[in-house]
This record gives sequence, structure tokens and C-alpha cells, in this order.
Amino acid sequence: MGNYPDEGIRSVLASVVDNGADITKPLLATFDAVVPDYDIKLNQEIRSRIIEAGYEIGEVENYGEDDENRVLFECNKTMVLSHSAVCHEYDTVDRAVAPFRGYCDGFVVTLP
Repeated sequence: MGNYPDEGIRSVLASVVDNGADITKPLLATFDAVVPDYDIKLNQEIRSRIIEAGYEIGEVENYGEDDENRVLFECNKTMVLSHSAVCHEYDTVDRAVAPFRGYCDGFVVTLP
């Protein structure tokens, strides 16, 4: 846990502000949870853990090269953005998918 890209988070937050969004108001943030060595038999368990962690699941797609079996789950949450809040969400996503060797691989913000 705590393995988040500090400079990347600051860059995304600065970009959101530069694009005129008010980060003191809730915005939709999407955190990418990557699960390597994905097994379809675990799909429901993975989804349940993500939902229990407080996220709505967006798209689920193959991630990586064609011969890799990695899957990306979009974990959506409407939240007030701050550096510490985003770091907290990185850790929450990491914990949700850790039993499947998963990890948070970034985030994006949907601008209004």
C-alpha cells in the first residue's frame, strides 16, 4: 500500500484545475484496477470486493498485450479531489484487488 505515483497525482489534479473544474465540488474519478493472471471464475468475487470498497464498476477490458491475461476494472467514485483523498483511494483500490495480485494503475477525472 502507499505505492502511488505522487507526481502523477499532482499533475492530474493541476490539469483538472487548469481546465476550469472546481475540485472543492465532487467530480467523477475513475481508478484503474489491474488484475494480472485474470481467471474468469474469480470475476464475481473481484467485482464484489470492488463494490464493497465503495466503487461503481465501469468498463472491464483486457489490458496489455494480446498474449497476456490481464484485465482492467474501472472503479468509479464521485468525490471531492485532493492529493490525500486520491492517495487514500489508490490504497483502497489496492486493498480491494490485492487478493488477486491486483493493483491500482492510475486514475482519470471526468470534467463537467
